[in-house]
Amino acid sequence: MRKKWFCYLLAGALLLESLGAPAVAFSATPEASRDFVITAAAAKKKTKKKTTKKKTTKKKTTDKKSSDKKSADKKTTKKDSSYLLAKSNSKYLTWDDVKKLDVSEYRFARNEIYARHGYIFKAADLKKFFEGKSWYKGTVKSSDFDSSVFNEYEHANVKYLKSLEPAAALSGAKTAGPKDTIDGYGYENGYSTLAFSLKEGTATDKGKYYVVDATYYQAITVPGNLKVGDKVTVEFNGLTGEKKTLVRKKDGLYPTDDPDCQFYYTPTKDGSRVVLYEGSDDRVEKPVLEGELWIRKDSTQEVAVIDESKTFDPKKIDEGSYYNGVYFDEKGYVVRLVYYGD
Repeated sequence: MRKKWFCYLLAGALLLESLGAPAVAFSATPEASRDFVITAAAAKKKTKKKTTKKKTTKKKTTDKKSSDKKSADKKTTKKDSSYLLAKSNSKYLTWDDVKKLDVSEYRFARNEIYARHGYIFKAADLKKFFEGKSWYKGTVKSSDFDSSVFNEYEHANVKYLKSLEPAAALSGAKTAGPKDTIDGYGYENGYSTLAFSLKEGTATDKGKYYVVDATYYQAITVPGNLKVGDKVTVEFNGLTGEKKTLVRKKDGLYPTDDPDCQFYYTPTKDGSRVVLYEGSDDRVEKPVLEGELWIRKDSTQEVAVIDESKTFDPKKIDEGSYYNGVYFDEKGYVVRLVYYGD
């Protein structure tokens, strides 16, 4: 009987050793055998628990990496579905439609019309921009593209948007001196919101362009929410600081010191500022700066009302050289001097 118990104990010891359990002292008794079996079972259970925990941790780490990768892929492949001018294919665009755009975006807005019809762009900046749009499908090579696919709105809008884009700069030209100042006043319909009066006898030949002294004029504006009886003080000369107080009447605004002078006034619903007009369409302006214009030698002088256009001639600058539609190239040089009338 003792020999039989000894065999049991010996088998148990071997089992413990295979499980990596610490060695235990035992005696060849039924109690010792029972204790040993309990200890061995506990050791085996503990070892399995540790192994299972490690596997679970590894699975969680793998799942997290997989989740992060899917998230990264999703961010990488996400494309923009918006348009610069969503209705450029369904209505005639006006300044109110495009004034929200920066001058640099006019070219992209014009090419958006081509992109709608699958035009494949060669210019790197256009290619990158439109390939980032979810709606763009480049299917037509430039050599195969036919503008007859445009509808009447698209034809008109391509021409309109092109007219707003600054002309290409002269090769190697530096940025014009007055560019930043003029840019600060903004543009509307492709030309500066300022009007300019050129000064006779001030043109200096600089090779590819002339530098001409000029007075800058800005439209006078007032709040659009004035009620009858309200008064407002407005600057009428930015060079001298001269101001006038105007009073709102039913048919317009009148200077308090000159009741016979009428300024037309159209209120706005949101109270935004409105431009003053005197007479039918004469914009009321104030001088704001004595500066310069850098005028390219290939620029034109135009009178819009009679459709007259000729190459700029500095020798013909006189007191009547006033322009309220001045267009600039990308570097700030004048390319068109247009008189649109009062």
